[in-house]
Amino acid sequence: MPVKTGLVGCGAMGAFLAFALRREFRNEAVLTGICDHHEENRKRLLSRLKSRCPALSLEAVLRSSDLILEAASQDAACELLTHPLAKRKVFLIMSVGGILKALKKQPRLLEDFQGRILVPSGALAGVDGLLAAREAGLVSVILKTRKPPAALKSAPYFAKRKFPALKDTGEVCLFRGPAAEAVSAFPQNINVAAVLSLSGLGAKKTFVEIWTSKAFKGNQHEVLIQHKSGKIRIVADNEPSRDNPKTSALAIYAALACLRKWFGSLKMGT
Repeated sequence: MPVKTGLVGCGAMGAFLAFALRREFRNEAVLTGICDHHEENRKRLLSRLKSRCPALSLEAVLRSSDLILEAASQDAACELLTHPLAKRKVFLIMSVGGILKALKKQPRLLEDFQGRILVPSGALAGVDGLLAAREAGLVSVILKTRKPPAALKSAPYFAKRKFPALKDTGEVCLFRGPAAEAVSAFPQNINVAAVLSLSGLGAKKTFVEIWTSKAFKGNQHEVLIQHKSGKIRIVADNEPSRDNPKTSALAIYAALACLRKWFGSLKMGT
């Protein structure tokens, strides 16, 4: 019997996931409800799907679904995971920073959780290596992210700070600090820092640098891992998403791969 599936967030990523369910997993899952604070997003998606799937509240989605796909915001992810109805559900979380928020709100969340939380690797490569390095004994994890100015200017970090003047080709470091601060300051740009935090040393010990330049056209994530048995360096260069330039196009395909792994019999990777 297909898994009853709810969708929270009907923007570009949510729409991609909804169509992926219909195209790739029609025998494994059925969309039973959608939720989005923006009515126009809900109507647009239902029109494109040619579906009568009901628009529900967040709580109603939790009640009517066994698998919940989150593609909305960190706040929505946090609200979902800390809801009393969440403990036996399966979640695919795109706004991974929301997991950090939920853990801050409920420190024993993961210990008490009886369902599953699926976390795609997003625009990163090398999460498997990081997980293995954690078993070997991690020493340090550093993320250096490079993105175009337009993707970063509207971040909350600049609500009380002036965005720096940029020269023609020079790189400027906008942020240096722990992932816990980076995820809050750049919630739509740096979910990869939350992925690294949950896979490695945690949000306070994972170090993040965010760089920009007029010359940057794509998004780059460079990860430097030191562990007791060696070192790992990974660089992922990605094109921005056409629908949301604040994130990388690869991030949505990572979600598709995550669903395929969960539904499939063969589980590749660590």
